[in-house]
Amino acid sequence: MDALEQVRYAVEQYALPALLYSSGPMLLLRMMGTQGAEMIKIYNSFGEKAEGFSCPYAEADFTETHTVFDREDDSVLVIRIEMPQPEQVLQSRAVYLCYGQKGGDNLYVTSELNTDGGFFLCGRLEDDIHVNFGAAPETGKKELEKVAALFWEFVYGEQSEDKGLCTGES
Repeated sequence: MDALEQVRYAVEQYALPALLYSSGPMLLLRMMGTQGAEMIKIYNSFGEKAEGFSCPYAEADFTETHTVFDREDDSVLVIRIEMPQPEQVLQSRAVYLCYGQKGGDNLYVTSELNTDGGFFLCGRLEDDIHVNFGAAPETGKKELEKVAALFWEFVYGEQSEDKGLCTGES
């Protein structure tokens, strides 16, 4: 794994979930509208530790969309950060930052490239457990809706049958 691959993996799998679970709404606010600058800062911060790393991305390589999903007396804000095109298995085409209004619950989800060229949704939970939620929907809109549904499953304690350890295999 070269320096960029190491840093990208660390950012997608460790830095972003750690920031979400430690600062919640503050990260969400920074990502809405200034996601490119924020992502470059995060990459450069992690890149300082990797010999030979130089961030190849520009602010325009990261786009952001968000939607609020309502359910009964609660809502969840889901922010989708479109990432640069994944080139390696387990790199993400998008990451999702979820924040529940009522309880302040968070969920971090990635849309990761798998070995057959498709994508699967994975979550990095607050206790650093990595779970595989199964195949990702084809479109960004459907994927956003699926991520919101996954958030509600975790908030209300429902269990999905397609969760498992994330191995990069479809």
